[in-house]
Amino acid sequence: MFISDLCSTSVSAEKRRNNFHKRKLEVLLFYKDSLERRLAALSASIDKLQEQISRDDIELAN
Repeated sequence: MFISDLCSTSVSAEKRRNNFHKRKLEVLLFYKDSLERRLAALSASIDKLQEQISRDDIELAN
């Protein structure tokens, strides 16, 4: 989308508004996907660390 698309008088205000909302939705979904990937990585790191701590506790008990 170009600036000229936003300023064009040949496109109705409703169509410009609809295009803006679609673009905004695309950006928000991109952010959501990015955050979900980061959260998954963080959860995996936490799980692995808990697993290692449990393993170390078992080894110390023996």
